[in-house]
Amino acid sequence: MELTPIGWFLIPLGIILFIVRPQWLYVMTLFFAPFSATSIINTGGGESASGFTPYLFFGFLFLLRECGSSIFRMKIRLFQSIKRPLYLLYLFAAVCLTSLVMPLIIHGRLDVMSSPGLDYRLVPLEYNRQIFNHALRLVFDIALTTVIVYRNLDLKSFYASLRIYISSGVFVCLWGLMQFCLYILRIPYPAYIFNNSASPNALAYGAVLESVGLLRVSSVAIEPSFLSRVLVGMLAICIVSVRGRAYIFQRHTDIFIIGLLFFTTLLTTSSTGYVGIAILLVMLLFIPSSLNKSTVASKILVLAVIFTVVISYFTVPLVTNILDSQLLNKNESGSTIERAVIIYNDLHYFLKYPILGIGWDCAPTHDVIIGMLATCGLIGLSAFLLLIGTILYKLKQNYYMSIRQDTRVNPSIMMYLCLSVTCVTYAISGGIQVPDFWVILSLSIAAVGIGHNLRQNMHVS
Repeated sequence: MELTPIGWFLIPLGIILFIVRPQWLYVMTLFFAPFSATSIINTGGGESASGFTPYLFFGFLFLLRECGSSIFRMKIRLFQSIKRPLYLLYLFAAVCLTSLVMPLIIHGRLDVMSSPGLDYRLVPLEYNRQIFNHALRLVFDIALTTVIVYRNLDLKSFYASLRIYISSGVFVCLWGLMQFCLYILRIPYPAYIFNNSASPNALAYGAVLESVGLLRVSSVAIEPSFLSRVLVGMLAICIVSVRGRAYIFQRHTDIFIIGLLFFTTLLTTSSTGYVGIAILLVMLLFIPSSLNKSTVASKILVLAVIFTVVISYFTVPLVTNILDSQLLNKNESGSTIERAVIIYNDLHYFLKYPILGIGWDCAPTHDVIIGMLATCGLIGLSAFLLLIGTILYKLKQNYYMSIRQDTRVNPSIMMYLCLSVTCVTYAISGGIQVPDFWVILSLSIAAVGIGHNLRQNMHVS
């Protein structure tokens, strides 16, 4: 076990906050959600090495402080507005936890990938301590999600949480821009600060796009695709805040943040990020504004961005090379081969054990759909789709109600777009075992509750 340089600072800070400023533990938990490559303690070595992230550390301390008073309040404040989403969340968790009996049943009769790279080894699937850790991590994620939901059932708290989360995004973007500038200037990048996880999957901060000789910005994330998924979700939130004039900070600040998020996503050169931006722009054309049903100016702006990208592709060699290598000719890259191998193996696991899969998080996955089929089977995927579908349906109900009532401030609009785009990007690339997904899910469920309360108040008045 090794304490990292930032661990020497954050661990004492967490203990102090736990004693004298417990409310700041929540702030630190949200802020460090995107820091997937950051570790305060590293354990193990080689392929089994792992890091204990600041998100887990502050989240654990936060839950310790909340486990008494908050859980008691939740028992007597079981709001009707969020009952169904929370029950479906617990159903999904129960299925995933149940699937962890599969390693006991399989007991070495199936070989699984040891890592998500092409240099993987096949190892027998057996019950071990790591599988027990998967269960603990899922319980932690569900518990933290529940507490975050209950802390954000009013507009003031909700927007305060958004400010924390988006502020983290701003820091992540600025750190990524510094990473890019240091590469251009040939100055060593201080990876030991925020890219210090011992996990072999967290070493992509030096990845370069060979076709154009540019650094693929990953900032504090494990790899560029992880970063792009986080930024696209934040971009959806900020665009809706400006479009609906329900600003997270102030108008000019929000517009600046949109530009910063968009530019940094481009610098990741991640196909996941590019597809996410494209889906976001298309969705904006069909989502009405909270102020009026035909926002001509915003639709013209979206079309102008799409037109600019198309023209740039045919006229700017740098744009042409990036889009060709990361989108159009993606099948020629090594990462595509890695992903194809993972998907092929996951399909094999699913076909062999289609009901409950081989166990939650028991094999490397590339995307939510195939990955979930492999690890928790048809039952797990069905429970997940029911959960997400119910949340999106209720958010859509809320934001159409806000349009009819001409209500400017309604979190349902921004979280509908954010959760939709996030799910699309995770369906393309990634699993949901990362903090940013659970933060977005918890804020989306909270937005369901806020929208329900706003509708009730409208009927009363």
